[in-house]
Amino acid sequence: MPTPFENALLNLQLFELRREPVLREARDWFVREFTPETFEELLAAVSGERNAAFRMVLGYWDTAASLVTTGAVDRDAFLAAHGEIFLAFAKIQPFLEQIRAASGEPDFCRHMEAVVMAAPDAEAVLARRREAARAAARGRAAETTAPVALQPVGTVRSLYTETNQVPKGLGAEHEAEGILDIRPDLEEGLADIDGFSHLYVVWVFHRAAGAELTAHPPSDDRPHGVFATRSPQRPNPIGLTVVRLLGRDRHQLRVKGIDMLDGTPILDIKPCLSSVPPEELRRGWLEDVERRRQGR
Repeated sequence: MPTPFENALLNLQLFELRREPVLREARDWFVREFTPETFEELLAAVSGERNAAFRMVLGYWDTAASLVTTGAVDRDAFLAAHGEIFLAFAKIQPFLEQIRAASGEPDFCRHMEAVVMAAPDAEAVLARRREAARAAARGRAAETTAPVALQPVGTVRSLYTETNQVPKGLGAEHEAEGILDIRPDLEEGLADIDGFSHLYVVWVFHRAAGAELTAHPPSDDRPHGVFATRSPQRPNPIGLTVVRLLGRDRHQLRVKGIDMLDGTPILDIKPCLSSVPPEELRRGWLEDVERRRQGR
């Protein structure tokens, strides 16, 4: 059996492979655009220039899963670190036998299948992921209004390079410092910002994989609606963070309270102001979690 250190090392190496530009682009297409509802739609989607992306994504996940089936990586550690495999497999699961028959590859994605289907409530998880992806695709196809075009105003410079480095859960403290690197051509818009102690930062979960309407936050063992959480798997992957402004150097703002990854696109910055009295604020389901943890 692999040691905890060996597990961590192999999982980190798998993360690094996913950052390779060609694979990242293929994964983005697979997650956002590849949502077949019939085998015919699947064939149409992968019979052209996207065939390479289709095979690259599934080849990556099947190879990664083979590390579990051969005992090189602990199953629980792998699934905790690579939840995207459920979404990838959910998209092909209904057509798996047809794909194997049509391709003449009876072992197509066998390792991936073995790892995913051995997880608790695998069928329910896959159905939920699949329907969320299809619903998002149908929503995009049915959209009749003009698309909202947003351009980043800057980039976050952070010590965090992977999501598992960011403190999460109830009581998590965000003390990390970083830089909000605003585009030089927008520097004029930062005039007078120095007078504010805290800022709202609106940003993009640029590594989010798909969307789910039910979220499972790390601070609770019960599911919640995605709009009642800070989950990155949202219909519009937008994040909001409050940071303390420490200083400004031209178009760069030095701040404290970073919980974003290095390279995160910034959509907007606003002064943090509130007219809501503290005694009127409610913390929703988080208050229930706190009471349960205190044994009330």
